[in-house]
Amino acid sequence: MEVQRTVRVKLDVPDERQDHLHQTIEQFTTAVNYSIENGRTDDGYLITAKTTIHDEVYHDLRGVTDLPANLCVRAYSKAVEMMKSTVADWKQGNSRPVPTFDQPTVVYDKRTLTINDRSATLSTVESRVEVNFDIGEYQANYLDDDDYEKRMGTLHYDNQEDEFYLHIVIQKEVKEREGDRVLGVDLNLKNVAVTSTGSFYDGGELLWGQNHYFRVRRSLQDKGTRSARQALARLSGRENRFVLDRLHTISRRIVNEARQYDCSYIAVEDLTHIRERMDASDDQLKRQMH
Repeated sequence: MEVQRTVRVKLDVPDERQDHLHQTIEQFTTAVNYSIENGRTDDGYLITAKTTIHDEVYHDLRGVTDLPANLCVRAYSKAVEMMKSTVADWKQGNSRPVPTFDQPTVVYDKRTLTINDRSATLSTVESRVEVNFDIGEYQANYLDDDDYEKRMGTLHYDNQEDEFYLHIVIQKEVKEREGDRVLGVDLNLKNVAVTSTGSFYDGGELLWGQNHYFRVRRSLQDKGTRSARQALARLSGRENRFVLDRLHTISRRIVNEARQYDCSYIAVEDLTHIRERMDASDDQLKRQMH
């Protein structure tokens, strides 16, 4: 069976190249949203096939952005993922708007990202930038394990910390042994996690926190002043820490449950669209508040 992990590493970016990463993030965001805005068939349906959207937007993306060819491909691929998630919700009768991409991230693959032992090179709107890793023992243990293949990565910019991070996806094959137990974990919004043993991990406190922060965000956005924008930036950091703290607590309890039942593995559902599902919960809240 395949075991996949994501290792988050802090990047040491040369001062003279930081602006190139910022521009790349900004233009990647533009490319994803352009792909969504123009990702419709002649009948008005959202496009969910990469080959089809390639014909619709690829050459435009090369013209409206300075992204290299492979980052344009990654941008419209990200758009397709988001549109697939939206269409799946529509088919289930759930109302949600056409998605928009507003995360300060860039998705990289092996053609646009080269990962070395303690450094990496990333494609940008200018040229490749070489960055060093600022890591601890935890990250080093995984990055130095030759059994793991370094598959891809996502560049993240943390506004609160004013730092760049690379989320590196690593994967290896693990031989299943006879008698191994697997704890299955299903993820959703009301109950953040439900395990195959029947345990429910309630997300009520988590969603209350997000709703609280949403109300504060809306109030600050309505003001539109410079001090309000600064407060929004600080709020974003507090909200992220709140969510991460709650999720960390839940994940720790799931690991303890796996140990209790003598499970060798924890199998988690595909997380590809979890962010879009969280966005959908915000949209639901907005409708309730109007």
